[in-house]
Amino acid sequence: MKMKLILLEDLKDIGKKGEVKYVKDGYARNYLIPKGKARLATQDALDEIDEQMREQELAASQELARVQKAAEEIDGITVFVKAKADENGTIYGGINALHIQKALLDIGIEVSEQSIQMNEPFKQTGEYKVQLNFDHGIEVYFNLVIEQEQA
Repeated sequence: MKMKLILLEDLKDIGKKGEVKYVKDGYARNYLIPKGKARLATQDALDEIDEQMREQELAASQELARVQKAAEEIDGITVFVKAKADENGTIYGGINALHIQKALLDIGIEVSEQSIQMNEPFKQTGEYKVQLNFDHGIEVYFNLVIEQEQA
């Protein structure tokens, strides 16, 4: 006999969380259900899973809209940063992702430090194109102008 279950977590060789699967009675009764890895697929349980999936989809679409809006605000803007530098424009210490994150926050744009793509800190004054990687595979670029701080 096989039992109809809803998986409560991803299970190798069986399926993904939320899927309805048929498994052998003994395996279901002796392992999956007692360990909290699955539950019986009653109509109430199926309705509950459907509702949870709808809520997750709504939350994901709202998050995507938020990320797209933030990306549109940032795409192509110019951000200015002042740094201590010598007469040749060499910056003492360099400008890193944390400095850029703070400069964006100063103009009302909140991004994570990890979303700012840099190989190494900027060591010279000048203009740079900086890439931001958001969730959902969204990438945008903005201009960063590093100016010498006046003493």
